[in-house]
Amino acid sequence: MPVSRYIYGFIEESKRKEFSFSGIDGKKVYSFNYQDLAAVLSEAEEIEYDPIRTNLLAHTHVLEEIAREYLILPMSFGIIAENEEKVTELLRQNYLEFMRQLKMLKGKIELGVKILWIEDAVVKEMESRGKDFQELRKNIVDLSAKEDQNAKLKAGRLVESIVKEWEKKYVQKIYSSLKEIAVDSRLNQPIGIKMLLNSSFLVDKNKEKDFDKRVNELAQKYENQLKFKYVGPVPPYNFVNIKLKGF
Repeated sequence: MPVSRYIYGFIEESKRKEFSFSGIDGKKVYSFNYQDLAAVLSEAEEIEYDPIRTNLLAHTHVLEEIAREYLILPMSFGIIAENEEKVTELLRQNYLEFMRQLKMLKGKIELGVKILWIEDAVVKEMESRGKDFQELRKNIVDLSAKEDQNAKLKAGRLVESIVKEWEKKYVQKIYSSLKEIAVDSRLNQPIGIKMLLNSSFLVDKNKEKDFDKRVNELAQKYENQLKFKYVGPVPPYNFVNIKLKGF
């Protein structure tokens, strides 16, 4: 009975190669090529995998290990081909597009920058707005349940207004400053109420140090208001647009 194949992504490789690390279900990871294009695969025990932590970590681990040696077009979690013959057909039908994207991404890396507002900084900003918040904070313990709810709503609206001001005052400037060094950029959906910016940047490898320096300078400049989270290099998830033919 033919064994299904789990597909992690696609690389430029003209020979079959077995890697030293394992993938989902602890299976060996290998490259399976068509001409000079290869899929990164492992045998799949299931026809569908649940996105549980163990499986997601295994998927991510393979991509990270491959990215140490290759530029990879990463696939999203859970893509499975019926057998190697189906993988060959997939590579054949998508060869030109995959090679075009690999060429476009060659010599580039993806770096992520997330920005969160600091709670203490927002509280200080609220206190500086005048007596309304100071009185609200001072007397909140004496309020009735209904008054307490109204007070919290009022405080929440004040926090929201400050955060929106900071987004315009600081975050847009930061994003524009980082875009100056990048080849391309993406604005992703913020995660959680404290995140102001969730962004990804495609950067030439020879400009990685310049980008690092710019991030550090901006983090120091706004360290009293904002917290920076800097991630990468990572596989270029946000700059790959794969629409599979024949799958």
